Amino acid sequence: MFRKISKKAQELAIKPLILWYLKKERRFVFKDLKMIVFPGVFHPLLFHSTLILVNEIKKMDLRNKTFLEPGCGSGLVSLMAAKSGAHVTSLDINRLAIENTVQNAKFNKLDLKIILSDLFENLPIQKFDYIFINPPYYPVNPKNESEMAWFCGQNFEYFTKLFQQLTNYYDSNSKVVMILSEDCNIPRIKAIAKEHDQKLELLETKHSILEKNFLFQIIQAAD
Repeated sequence: MFRKISKKAQELAIKPLILWYLKKERRFVFKDLKMIVFPGVFHPLLFHSTLILVNEIKKMDLRNKTFLEPGCGSGLVSLMAAKSGAHVTSLDINRLAIENTVQNAKFNKLDLKIILSDLFENLPIQKFDYIFINPPYYPVNPKNESEMAWFCGQNFEYFTKLFQQLTNYYDSNSKVVMILSEDCNIPRIKAIAKEHDQKLELLETKHSILEKNFLFQIIQAAD
């Protein structure tokens, strides 16, 4: 209980600073990648989830592997995968995020296939070796494209759509990684996956000052 109260107090103190910071275009260098983040696009360094996924990429041999990131934001995860030798496809529903990823790919002279798409709608069916997902998970209906990086719909519509389509893009040889926070309704998300014959297997738990994150692998449930 104390941890939850402490976390809430820290969030209330930090949130105004984050909102102020995100009003302007921001630049940074991360692992030799020159990054720009447009206003209205998820900033990867302000939240632990993206950095956890980046660290997972560093552990893997992605040379000549196919890699998919639905919801690429400013593109940091996709760019790290491309830098590691993967053939990367990046998707986002937010036009500004797509422009942001295109810009960052040019800055770093990395070749990505970047597609404006509501999840997989504009992506032909194919299998990927790796899929990394950092989903929106707050059960609120988004009012605009920027809010879709945070809100999954009041009835978890994002996850229903995700699990309906996801099996078209991976098989038993693929590794599908999803990161979720302790703030998520993880039982509800697991239930939606189960409805579509998939399940989440815990890979690792990551602790930080403000939150606990969980890395899951998504697999198709056995018949």
